[in-house]
Amino acid sequence: MEEALAAESQLKTQYEQFLLEQPALLTEEERLAIQNLAQDIPVLWQADTTTAIDRQMIVRQLIERIVVTVLIAQKPYRSKCTGRVGIPRKPW
Repeated sequence: MEEALAAESQLKTQYEQFLLEQPALLTEEERLAIQNLAQDIPVLWQADTTTAIDRQMIVRQLIERIVVTVLIAQKPYRSKCTGRVGIPRKPW
């Protein structure tokens, strides 16, 4: 009997931990609020009052991970990058 109670208690603890690790589901209202706030990001980014530190904080909130692959060329080369960088978005 004690073993069964201990096993039940352990299962309850594991289940509670499992629930805590699950991502929260957004309501339609919350999803729309986030979508509306996201539309303000370009304005915030370009504002005269936005500092480099502010921009760094914005990027850290938007980008989860960056993977860089370095290819070593046989000969030295120069590269130049101009224009805008596109960031793919996940669909809602």
